[in-house]
Amino acid sequence: MQLTLKNKLDFLWHDLVSFIDQGIKDGKYAKEFKENFKELKTKDVISETNKDLSMPALRADNEPIIGKVILTLSDVAVLIDAGKDDFIEGDYQGYVLMLEKYNNDQDMNVFNQVNAAMFELTGNHYMPYLSEKGKREFNENPEELKSLLPAGLKCAPYFYDFVNKQIDWQVDSNFKGEIPTKTEIIKKVIISENDKLKDIALLMLSTENLKEIGFKRFLK
Repeated sequence: MQLTLKNKLDFLWHDLVSFIDQGIKDGKYAKEFKENFKELKTKDVISETNKDLSMPALRADNEPIIGKVILTLSDVAVLIDAGKDDFIEGDYQGYVLMLEKYNNDQDMNVFNQVNAAMFELTGNHYMPYLSEKGKREFNENPEELKSLLPAGLKCAPYFYDFVNKQIDWQVDSNFKGEIPTKTEIIKKVIISENDKLKDIALLMLSTENLKEIGFKRFLK
């Protein structure tokens, strides 16, 4: 069976984690280095913030997609595997340069620094984003394309506040979907957050391998 790009990406992530584990075992890396690669789990999320406010509804599948939707490596892989290359615009070149700058100037604090900057990137060409055609087709065929929806849209308007280890949300959101339970939204946000963490690690340490498995046109 031929591997999909998403399969290859998952294998590359596991290979990177194994490489780091072996490096720690061999004394090449300090044990603390692994902390930068730990995926977020439910137990790591303290609680939701905005406790005095009612939790808002999730974005309904048939609601218009407004603004720039940043795509993770996983989002890109899923769209390419489905033959939806024209849903993708932009590349990771600016993101890789930013990672190099943070890595050179601030050592491994890059993980916190880049996560903090994620919201500032949405208006810039640092990462691939959903094309206007992609937005239109998701709006027109929500059920048919539901499995391809980027992780960030699946949990909108919720996001992870990595400083306080809490789920937060955009207080000005006015979506018409279902009101999620705390468990449901934590699961969705954790998936989105872990995809971003993997992007930072892979784009910093495995750029050439990403090119080889199928991301070359996004890295040049």
